[in-house]
Amino acid sequence: MAVSTDAFASDVDFRPFWGTAAQAGGRAIKQNLSDLAAMGAQPLGFTWSLSISHDWLNNSEGFQSFVHGAAQVCREHQLLLLGGDLGWQKEGFSCHITIIGETHGAGLGHQSAQPEESLWLSGPLGESHLGLSLIQQAHHAQPFLSDPQFQTWVQNRSKQERKWVERHLNGHHELGLGHHLNGLASACIDISDGLSSDLHKICRASGVGASLELAPLVQHLPQTTPKQSQQVEHAVLHGGEDFVLLFSVPKAKENELNSLIEAGFCLQKIGQTNTEKSQITLHSAGCTKMLHPLGWDAINLY
Repeated sequence: MAVSTDAFASDVDFRPFWGTAAQAGGRAIKQNLSDLAAMGAQPLGFTWSLSISHDWLNNSEGFQSFVHGAAQVCREHQLLLLGGDLGWQKEGFSCHITIIGETHGAGLGHQSAQPEESLWLSGPLGESHLGLSLIQQAHHAQPFLSDPQFQTWVQNRSKQERKWVERHLNGHHELGLGHHLNGLASACIDISDGLSSDLHKICRASGVGASLELAPLVQHLPQTTPKQSQQVEHAVLHGGEDFVLLFSVPKAKENELNSLIEAGFCLQKIGQTNTEKSQITLHSAGCTKMLHPLGWDAINLY
């Protein structure tokens, strides 16, 4: 059995009129499914405790939209609501989810990586952070006060910027990889707090170090000016809420990843582990520097 618990609160994990309430409800479920995927588990069911203020009770359309968005993701992944609780709070809205899954085998954790294993990602990094940054900048210039106002702003963005904004609002859709990694990956984690912080968690728990290549991490993102290059690098290395899987694989098992790639999973090799305990180096254009855990923190969002 695999169990994870998480909180999802207004003005911390989402904000009214920054995307729809349905998108927020879907993300609440997806980030918990991502936790299960990182443990190599398939979902069974969840409980949630909802705390609602008068403002949210009076905004029945927004609350129903949040629940419908969550329910849609549950249907897509055959996730059952097992029960929960309903409470009241003075301001805002929050839900606390405990999700339950099962593994076929020992499952995955943070503590079993060994030196000289390759490091892989299940998707691109940085897009969610870049999308959130665009929303924050626009809101500070002119606060979003309605859904139509926000949607008009989104439609006026470039195709690339719309992709980043939608990536942040809708979350990562690839949640089916985790259980395929049982018996293949040594350690696994979902990138919720940023690559620099979450890779450090694996390294500390496993007693290993790591060496990363920057080029494969940023190749999917445009870089035109030195300032933009710095923003992209920061988003990729330290931005949060990507919810892709980071995992280590013994070299003898790397060929087994080919079947997953052929099945349509987007897997990318980004580096390898080593014996330098809890030390992570980043290599870029002939330059090597230490990568420190400077990842994303929801408390600084708003």
